[in-house]
Amino acid sequence: MVALDMRSLITIIAILQFALLSNAYAARPMMTDDARIIDDKSCQVESWVRNTQSTTEYWALPACNPFGFFELTIGGAKTNSSQTVGFNQEGTPLSDSIVQVKTLFRELQPNDWSIGAAIGRNKHPSSFGTARTNDIYGYIPFTLSLNDDKQFVHINIGATKRQLDDQFLKTWGVGIEYQLTTDTFAIVESFGETGSTPFYQGGVRHWFIPNRFQMDLTYGNKAGFGGESKWISIGVRVLSPAFLP
Repeated sequence: MVALDMRSLITIIAILQFALLSNAYAARPMMTDDARIIDDKSCQVESWVRNTQSTTEYWALPACNPFGFFELTIGGAKTNSSQTVGFNQEGTPLSDSIVQVKTLFRELQPNDWSIGAAIGRNKHPSSFGTARTNDIYGYIPFTLSLNDDKQFVHINIGATKRQLDDQFLKTWGVGIEYQLTTDTFAIVESFGETGSTPFYQGGVRHWFIPNRFQMDLTYGNKAGFGGESKWISIGVRVLSPAFLP
């Protein structure tokens, strides 16, 4: 087995990540968003693989902050399923695409709090056929910094307008980040829709290059449910220095 140094490992992961982007399907790993945006004139790419009992999802979400006061995300997913969905054959890739804008009303400082707003559109296949549907969503992210940024509490309150069945659903999420070492954080969260069984997720993420390159590993499930609802995900996050004009 050939040993890889850190520079080679980072190069390989970056190549794989941008290969996903070239297929156009190309804060993670938490589903509960934080009330932070990336730095002015810089960009990031969050990419991960999420595996369940019947599907494997490949996600990539590039985002940029071109003007300093909002973060624009355009990305999506490629899903391989072991089950027949609608008129699609077994294993046919299903594509999701997301466009989102997020801004802050108050920036986060150590031992303080921040709040913002996000709105987006999730376009995905209908489970009843090949037609695609648009879900419009929005939420308010709130973040509290504790113990000199060694712990964070995130709270999301929002709603989704689902086109397929014309439902208006309230959404929520609560998450905690806890610093284990200088560059490693444990995460735990619960999230869901009002009136339905909540999901939970836990894991770790580590900065290999502080504020530039991060990897994460998580496990999630639906409260009170078995193997059909659980998932495992592994992801990377790459942040650029400021370079936009």
